[in-house]
Amino acid sequence: MEREYQEAKAINFSFSYYEKGLQIVPTSATITIYDNGGGATLAATAMTVSAAGTLTYTLALASVVKKKNYRVDIAYIYNTVTYNQSYLYDVVSVPLRCQVSDDDLFIYVNELRNNVKELSQRTTALGNTSTLTASGLTTDKRDYKGGYLDIFIETSDTASVIHKARITAYDTATGTMTFTPAYTAAIASGTTITIRPSFQNIIDTAFNSHVIKDIRNKVGIAGGYIDSTITNNMTIYKALEMYCFAQVESENDKWDVRQKNFRQNYVDELTKLSEPYDRDENGNISDSEDDMRPSFMNIGLTR
Repeated sequence: MEREYQEAKAINFSFSYYEKGLQIVPTSATITIYDNGGGATLAATAMTVSAAGTLTYTLALASVVKKKNYRVDIAYIYNTVTYNQSYLYDVVSVPLRCQVSDDDLFIYVNELRNNVKELSQRTTALGNTSTLTASGLTTDKRDYKGGYLDIFIETSDTASVIHKARITAYDTATGTMTFTPAYTAAIASGTTITIRPSFQNIIDTAFNSHVIKDIRNKVGIAGGYIDSTITNNMTIYKALEMYCFAQVESENDKWDVRQKNFRQNYVDELTKLSEPYDRDENGNISDSEDDMRPSFMNIGLTR
């Protein structure tokens, strides 16, 4: 999937690589960037390698010029062997952003909300302002990263508050989680918490692997002035199609019917996405652009 970044804003590149399901820690890495004519706009430059193995590099905004089909070449060394990966990206006026949350999916399939409730747990917590350990989760190997955390803080004998946060990291071996935003004080032992797994991963996959690709196939470039209502609906329908497809046990059961309906809804929304669209990205939608009706359409199915 070709990435998109906004012009005149620094780009924070971040890459992670895995072996047998575990993130590796390269000893070093470099990044090289080429424009669509093959000229190097950034010569091979060292990247930062975190303790977890994530490779990062910030490209200064002066080097972020609107253009299609930049190429990023990553060369990293792991166990004395050099590996190479390449990615494409565009710099556009208005990159598409995913604005869909779990609640948007619940409106269409209430079973998802019920599933979240069934997975919620209350347990003892021990930690500080931004991390805690849930002692009852060490036998549960589910990864709660990306999920939601409600921390019930007793402020007095008769009063309490609920601190709502998002889990940004989770250790399945210890039950230790990092969350944001941090609380104003250390989380005391004995605090009650409720964890709600999130559907954000499937939402992100629907948006990044399907919606952007299909918009690009239809109008030539994804970044532009596109009605966000349509792109949000496309993301919702594709995420629900993917979820329902995974639940199908037999042809024409309720999940099969649902995934087919959501797939058709997705196609219908994509069909609406003709114009207005700022194809030349000059900030205005001209009459000629409003009249354009691209006919080519490539639908990404979940199969």
